[in-house]
Amino acid sequence: MVGLQAQMDAKLSLSRRTLSHPGTVGDFSELEWLALLSEYLPKRHSVDKGFVVDATGNVSNQIDIIVYDRHFTPFVFHQNGAKYIPAEAAYAVFECKQDISLANIRYAAKKARSVRRLKRTSISIVHAGGTNEPKKLHAILAGLICVGGHLSSNAKRTLQTSTPSEILNLVCSLSRTFASLPDFDVWKKNLAPHKVTNRRGQAELGPLCDDVDQ
Repeated sequence: MVGLQAQMDAKLSLSRRTLSHPGTVGDFSELEWLALLSEYLPKRHSVDKGFVVDATGNVSNQIDIIVYDRHFTPFVFHQNGAKYIPAEAAYAVFECKQDISLANIRYAAKKARSVRRLKRTSISIVHAGGTNEPKKLHAILAGLICVGGHLSSNAKRTLQTSTPSEILNLVCSLSRTFASLPDFDVWKKNLAPHKVTNRRGQAELGPLCDDVDQ
């Protein structure tokens, strides 16, 4: 995994230096992350860019990376190149940016909220041995993945005080900044303040937490 991280860092850092259009750089980064997750996640999980939709017709914002179940909810709607994932199938949503910053953390939280506000249904499961009770709805994970950047003190404070619909479970970069919520429970409502565990590797440039509002 360390080797894969170095490989991703080299690819995405090169694209930042050589591609002049921000949209092109962003698209390249998204494709690389999608390819990596598709290769290494268990095969019952799929990964795509698209929208999450619920049974009432409400649709999320466009999400860079959606991790979703294809075993129990195989239907994915395709329309004009856009993919629509049933809300019941969504396990996690991630935004892909070039750098960790306060603005990008807030942006990713807004995208997460657009998914978590959707209505999800659950029904009894019929099997050969009888019928099971409807599956309890899990909390949908969310995060921000980047090439570089670091976590300022204001950014960390934002993570600690997020509302349940805007929680980011992890924020990480290839430059070895990492932050997560270690006490997050996917089956219960998680209220602020949240405990945030964060660290940085030796290759991280700049402090992990400072007073600059980035």
